[in-house]
Amino acid sequence: MQSLCLKFVFQALILFAVAFVAASCHEQPAHKQATVQRLKAVYYRVHQVETNAGGNIADYLKSYPGESLQKKFQHMIAASARTNEEEEQLVIKMECYDDYGEPFNVDFRTNLSAHGAAPIILSIKEDLIIWSSGPNRTNEFGYGDDIVIDGSRQ
Repeated sequence: MQSLCLKFVFQALILFAVAFVAASCHEQPAHKQATVQRLKAVYYRVHQVETNAGGNIADYLKSYPGESLQKKFQHMIAASARTNEEEEQLVIKMECYDDYGEPFNVDFRTNLSAHGAAPIILSIKEDLIIWSSGPNRTNEFGYGDDIVIDGSRQ
């Protein structure tokens, strides 16, 4: 009887594990697609800011005092949201973070070759490159499962 119960519990655990893995596999493409859409929205906003500022986004961000480039980028997104009378916190969530809940990676194109960035990133002509670390949540500078789009084509 005890053997039968253990067999049942073991089978139930296997079914649960298979169902969990199957659900996780279907979830990934949706997160990637949503992250790509967020990146497109971010690049659209960056182009708007460049147009409104009448200059290059890199120069615009360098003019912000102190802080990291990531923080300057978030301040720029927040300021743009306020200017457009958009809900600031929602815009920050949608345009500063990927669909995996991680902040987008942000760097100037001129810095990326020193980091050994992937050719897909180095080929982008934008001065400010924005990409996602992808499902593994590790910045691989365009390699691995990082999600990269060319913002100049948006």
